[in-house]
Formats: sequence, structure tokens, C-alpha cells
Amino acid sequence: MFGDHHTTWATPMNQFWSQRARELSPYVPGEQPRVANLIKLNTNESPFGPSPLALEAMRAAAADTMRLYPDPEATSCARRSPPIMA
Repeated sequence: MFGDHHTTWATPMNQFWSQRARELSPYVPGEQPRVANLIKLNTNESPFGPSPLALEAMRAAAADTMRLYPDPEATSCARRSPPIMA
């Protein structure tokens, strides 16, 4: 069932899917070895943690305002954007 990407899914939502979404193949995970005391890292993982430069950049970007919710009306963005033509 999961190997065939042309499977017709019997769900009420598939009427809203685009043709591209209907043709997608489901994610197939890579090998998951079952060996005691073995930790398998994926390609986006590192045993060394983030670099000092990355940590510095994150700390610089994570100002005190990061703890606040964003403006729900995006006021500063709306001020810079041209008016919407109706």
C-alpha cells in the first residue's frame, strides 16, 4: 500500500488535494539498526552540537523580544506595504 504512490486514498479530504499531492510518495524511513549501544545519527545530526559561531548567532538573534507573541496584525509590515487594490 505505501510503496505504490498511485494509491487512491479513501478519505473525505482527497477531493481537495491537488494532482501533485495525489502523486506524492509517502516518506520511507532509512535503516534503523537494532544494535545495543548504537546511536544512529541522521544526515542532519551531529555528535558535536552546534558550532560556537552558530551559538553566537542564535544568541544575538534571540533578543528579549523573542519571548513575546508577534503582532497579530503585522502593523510594521502593513505600513511598508502598498495598499491593497480592491
